[in-house]
Amino acid sequence: HSITNRSIFRQYAVALGVSIMLALLLLLVVIAVLYLQFSITELKRRGIVNEDNLWISQLGSYIALIVLIYTVVATLYYFGTKEGKDTRFLSIGATLTTILFIVTTYLFGIYINNFATYNQLYGSIGALLIMMVYIWLNANLLLLGFELNASLYRLKRRRDYKKAQLSSN
Repeated sequence: HSITNRSIFRQYAVALGVSIMLALLLLLVVIAVLYLQFSITELKRRGIVNEDNLWISQLGSYIALIVLIYTVVATLYYFGTKEGKDTRFLSIGATLTTILFIVTTYLFGIYINNFATYNQLYGSIGALLIMMVYIWLNANLLLLGFELNASLYRLKRRRDYKKAQLSSN
């Protein structure tokens, strides 16, 4: 087991670069969704789109959100470690994390709306507890996807090492 680390300055530079890139990506997606909403409203006002076709706007917003989540997760996995550059940007771990993130968000919303009584029990601080549980769930999903990617990367390296040994003999 060997650990390869970046220097502290390189680590901060990578963290700053990734943060700026993700902030710009978020800004771009928000602008795109707002433009889509504005365009749909304008088309509706002109009579080109009717109420039956408004699902297109919602679908576009959901697709933009899913692409944003996937891109953020894949970026974190790709730039998060030094070995991340040796893997593909589009990874199985990022796909699994994105799917689980969406499912968990949906199920957590159902739980909060129907079963949770945090506000009755804790008062206004209940919202903070709900947010902390939600962040904890998503942090665990990020770790799960990262571990999947790391395990697949180790298996690939082991397979390549065995191939190299067999070909040299």
